[in-house]
Amino acid sequence: MVKAHRLNRLIDSKSNRSIFLPIDHGTSLGPLQGIRPLHKLVNLSIEHNIQAIIAHQGVIQKIISSGINTKGLEFLLHVSCSTSMSSDPLHKQVVSSVEHCLRLGVAGISVHVNLGVEKEYEMVRDLGSLCRKAYEWGVPVLTMINVHEKTVGSTHKEFAKNVSHGVRLAGELGSDFVKVQYPGSFEHVLDAVTAFDLPVLLSGGENVSNHRELFSQVKTAIDAGMQGACIGRNVFDDENPELISHCLNEIIHQDKQLDEVWNYYEATKVKQKEAELINIR
Repeated sequence: MVKAHRLNRLIDSKSNRSIFLPIDHGTSLGPLQGIRPLHKLVNLSIEHNIQAIIAHQGVIQKIISSGINTKGLEFLLHVSCSTSMSSDPLHKQVVSSVEHCLRLGVAGISVHVNLGVEKEYEMVRDLGSLCRKAYEWGVPVLTMINVHEKTVGSTHKEFAKNVSHGVRLAGELGSDFVKVQYPGSFEHVLDAVTAFDLPVLLSGGENVSNHRELFSQVKTAIDAGMQGACIGRNVFDDENPELISHCLNEIIHQDKQLDEVWNYYEATKVKQKEAELINIR
């Protein structure tokens, strides 16, 4: 019952889908500009119907202690960490716990697992232990599965198969949500979402310059059965995170068509450029 209540807090009641904003990148990539103003990220999430922010314990503690209004917004405690300075940055270490999630009063935990890397077995073992502990306390678990490049092989089919394998792994070990990369097509997404009965969310991946492609992938994923998205850098590191968040909300929660969303995006960009020129004059 407790876990069901926490899960409900992470899912939009109307669309039955979720948008999560991960801002855990500071430990791995350093102080990216987009994750510095915490109050702006909180306000962005509330305004654009983002269900939860995913962050490390210090960030959540800072937001809570600062008195920022977080009404209507949930948090997931990210418990995995590594840095880009490490000789093995793909080996994620567990740096927090289910118990600390409960002390913070947040909705659940987030765990990162890289597949196809040397220390995969340790991350898989840690995921199993965390899921078992989370089950004892009724705490939801989001597993971030990342299929590493060396496992991709030479075809989209092989990559898609590995993504589906990741979904199955997360489900069998007890995850409540799983975030995966875009597997390449509607059919491949369909295979991934049927690999195990749990909500599958689309990963945003690295920064993109082609926003239509991003929106197209999100739309295809939703149409094929994914239940939301977990997008960080392509939101907070964009020059207009408000516009990106609005468009994601339109696709995921409002079921808007791709062309309609794209036309709004382009029209808004034109208006913003015109406003900038007026201000310069």
